[in-house]
Amino acid sequence: MIMYKATPDYVMRNIAGDNLLIKIKNYDFGNTNVYVLNDTGAFLWENLTEKKSRSQLVTLLTEKYGIEQTQAEADVDTFLDKCVAEGFVSEERVGI
Repeated sequence: MIMYKATPDYVMRNIAGDNLLIKIKNYDFGNTNVYVLNDTGAFLWENLTEKKSRSQLVTLLTEKYGIEQTQAEADVDTFLDKCVAEGFVSEERVGI
């Protein structure tokens, strides 16, 4: 099973109604590392302060927004793919 967790290099802040993901570690002057998350992304990010599996995130999303499981799976997969690729979220294989 793969577990996901937000990396400590980024923090999320809500500024003027926007959910901003800001790089705080190894910051290079003049190199802004700020990303905007929609409300769903912000919700998922907040839930990754502790390790969670994909299925746990899907369940949280269906419970929070009342959406179909297939839609929640697609949303979680898109979020995790982008966040892992950008280094916002780490993944760890546990178990076998």
